[in-house]
Formats: sequence, structure tokens, C-alpha cells
Amino acid sequence: MSVIVFKHSGVANPFSKGVGIAIAISLIAAVCLAQNYSYSLIPGIEDGIAISNLVSYWIIGEDGWSQGLFRQWFEGFTIISLLFIIAYPIVLTVESRIGRKIA
Repeated sequence: MSVIVFKHSGVANPFSKGVGIAIAISLIAAVCLAQNYSYSLIPGIEDGIAISNLVSYWIIGEDGWSQGLFRQWFEGFTIISLLFIIAYPIVLTVESRIGRKIA
């Protein structure tokens, strides 16, 4: 969605900037999910299992909380973040080459 806004606004390299925003959001989510997962491993912090921050609650929701679920979400967002980080230089390179050919 940010790519569409950037493209219509005339921002240079809108796709790489969109991927950059996706990196930032996915890293914030991964850090929040890591905190939530690590808190679930420490007995006595909460009465049972709980969500430790609002971002984790938005992502996981209310159903079926378990250490396994928390770990699954954390690992998933870590992989997504790494994929965005790997894709960023590729998108930037392709975008800059296409920009040079057009200009």
C-alpha cells in the first residue's frame, strides 16, 4: 500500500522504500513477539501464560495461548524480517537499474 502512495507522490525508488517500511514493521513485531515468548518461558512473571505487550496481542489474538504458539509466531516474523532484509538490496538494485534505463 505504501508503494502505491509513494509512486503517486513521485517519490524516488518507491518499491525499495516500501520494503524498508516493511522491514521496520516486521522487526518491531519480531522484537515484541520475542519479548512475549521469552516472558512465557520465565515462571512466576505472570499467573499462567499471558501476552506481555500490545503488538503481540494484535498479532496473536486471544485464542489458544501457549509457549509453542508464541514461539511459532516469533520464528515466523523473524523469517519474514530476514526475507525483507534480503529482498531490500535486490529491489533497490533492480529499481535503480530500471530508473537509469528510463532516464
